[in-house]
Amino acid sequence: LLGPWGKLVLSFLLAAGMGLLLALFLRTRLGLSIRATGDNRDMVRASSINPTLTITVGLCISNALTALSGAVVGQMQKTADINGGTGIVVIGLACLIIGETIVGRGAMFRGAIAVVAGSILYRLVYALVLYTKVVPVDCLKLVTAVVVALAITAPTLKSWAAFQAKKRKALAAR
Repeated sequence: LLGPWGKLVLSFLLAAGMGLLLALFLRTRLGLSIRATGDNRDMVRASSINPTLTITVGLCISNALTALSGAVVGQMQKTADINGGTGIVVIGLACLIIGETIVGRGAMFRGAIAVVAGSILYRLVYALVLYTKVVPVDCLKLVTAVVVALAITAPTLKSWAAFQAKKRKALAAR
């Protein structure tokens, strides 16, 4: 229907639809229980909610969404490989850390925006490294590690720089 953009539009609509369904689910009683279990398991247990059930349901949902994304990728590439998901957890955590560094932490919607922004930035850095050929392809994991390390240290460096500016201003006022 949409020519070369059809697969991209279909993938975007599928991801947006699943994101909307997940957001709606997380506003239900069970969804709130799952979110509360992630925040404080002991409080959930004290509220007579079974944390084992909520953890199991959360894992089932996350694995189902992972399987759906793998199926969509396999369908788009018209092939499947046993090593296709190798390192995806590290990439996901890297995207989360980068996104939270850029957008900041906050409510669920802000967290979702942070993950999307982090994944776009992560893939952009990855594509730039491949395109410019500054770093050999063998060192892509090193580049990933450096990007994640910078994202982790960015808030600390930012607060350190603010402290140094405040210190200079105080010394200049004397």
